[in-house]
Amino acid sequence: MTEEDKNIAQFNEWMVQNGFNTNRSKIGISTFDETGRGAIAIKDIKTNDLVVEVPKKIIVSRLAAEISDISNVIVDPRVEHDNFLALSLFLMYESENRSSFWLPFLKMLPKNFNCPIFWTLDELKHVKGSYIYKSTSKKRLNCTRSYFEFIVPLIKSYPQFFNSINATYDKFMWATFLIFSRGYWLDNDDTLPGLVPLADMINHSVPPNQANYASYKFHESTQTFCIHSNFPFKTGEQVFITYGAKSNYELLIDYGFLMEPAVIEELFVPFPNEKWKNTLEMYEQKIGLFDHFKIDKSVLHYMSNKPIEDFFVPLKIWALSKTDLENNRWTLESLKEFQVSEEIYEKAKALMEDICDEYFEGCKSCGTLTENEEDFKRLSVNLQLARLFVQQETSLLRKLQISMFSEQVFANATDHSNGA
Repeated sequence: MTEEDKNIAQFNEWMVQNGFNTNRSKIGISTFDETGRGAIAIKDIKTNDLVVEVPKKIIVSRLAAEISDISNVIVDPRVEHDNFLALSLFLMYESENRSSFWLPFLKMLPKNFNCPIFWTLDELKHVKGSYIYKSTSKKRLNCTRSYFEFIVPLIKSYPQFFNSINATYDKFMWATFLIFSRGYWLDNDDTLPGLVPLADMINHSVPPNQANYASYKFHESTQTFCIHSNFPFKTGEQVFITYGAKSNYELLIDYGFLMEPAVIEELFVPFPNEKWKNTLEMYEQKIGLFDHFKIDKSVLHYMSNKPIEDFFVPLKIWALSKTDLENNRWTLESLKEFQVSEEIYEKAKALMEDICDEYFEGCKSCGTLTENEEDFKRLSVNLQLARLFVQQETSLLRKLQISMFSEQVFANATDHSNGA
């Protein structure tokens, strides 16, 4: 029996010993070529069937933390209103507690993640032209701030609990992303996250009609967390839930994987603001329009499930002439309806070329990682993800550039209309 098999056997035994009813579950744990570890149907599952029912006693949440050894920490005024930080602290503590009640479950949890926030600087440099580089840096800054402003002072206030454990920044990041990537909401307001044993093994997928594979809820009446299937599964098939209609950008940032094809195409491409600050006329006034309409002035954002006009607005703002800015009282609606002149069309086209050039230059090292499939297989998982993500973004960016200008989708008309 492998170590993995032993851990699964101990986990299953622990579940049953603490109130898990195997007759109320139709899934088990297995490993799949496509996804790694996941949930397998151990019985046929029909639409609306109960897939799994997990008792409150074995759900890791703030409620469990409040009756634990570190209950004093969890109800401390500095963390009593932050369920994420409270749960992170609890996981940090219990993961170092060799006699922890939760040990069989903790052994089943991943020790590493493939989200970009865990990539090395050398891995991240290959996506420097992509907005994922900037957003990852921002996430790291926020996590660092949370750790040093909240976690460290709390740890120092309770040396009786934390002096003997490895309560490092890395441990905090591990606990935080366990919650982000595997947690379920246990309340109707989406404020109380929890880790639900066995249910957390179910991987993400999206059915052909883009519905949700399953629905879930914590039931106060039975004090159990239940998942019901919205689709049938045959015995031996992998069982899925749907994390939501998410783009590959969201899946990579929050979960560390990509889907092919993407359910929703999404693109964030940074504007070359440092260059434009010195070359675009009326730069500061245009920045003022971005701020006024609460549009991100640092990035061009496209989503395939949103109106294309939303994507055009930032380019229109950047391409406006001095006369356009001075003679019109712009509204967001008038910008969307604004039919560009030939002059603005050409300006926008040149600006789009600037955006693409900046992106391709920042990500060009990613293209040198592989020349063939064998090269790709030799890459680390993180570099494989970087390569695939840049390929997908590059393809989408080129497609948008072609449709906007070569096919002239951007040019609604050649006559200059007035802003309202």
